[in-house]
Amino acid sequence: MEESIKIFVERAQLIALNPKYLSCGFVNVTRYERGGSFYVNFEFVNKVLFSNDATVTMKFFEYRWNKYYRSVVEFHYKFCDFIEKDVYVGTVIGANGLKCPVKPGKHTVMNVTAHFDDFPSPLPFEKARVNFIFNTSNGDLVAEGAVYFSVKNNDVKNKKAKRI
Repeated sequence: MEESIKIFVERAQLIALNPKYLSCGFVNVTRYERGGSFYVNFEFVNKVLFSNDATVTMKFFEYRWNKYYRSVVEFHYKFCDFIEKDVYVGTVIGANGLKCPVKPGKHTVMNVTAHFDDFPSPLPFEKARVNFIFNTSNGDLVAEGAVYFSVKNNDVKNKKAKRI
């Protein structure tokens, strides 16, 4: 039985922003049609060049008993490697306008959604939050944001069988 997962983004939040590196930032979630996909949009103005010396950390939190608890799932990337090589989120961000190295100035990235059709197995939780933590090479926090989402595990064979 082949399975895939569907991600429903509920909301996004900018938790921290370091004024030494970024002058402003904005993040939101939108949907363009009823029953359509949810998209994350973000915009920021950076004061310095960001390249592969910066790091991106993705920390997952599982929602249980009305609280978010830290999960064992965690990913660490160099910044440019994340944008160019991460198949689920990073390359979507890169395809929507953010290229590495990121030069100082205003950057807008629209309509980011993750496609998990080829994800190897279902995620171990149904409701979760992922914190994106962006640090410089010397460990300074540049920005931290959170995306809250729900996960639905779909049985692809049964779905195709119902359509026929």
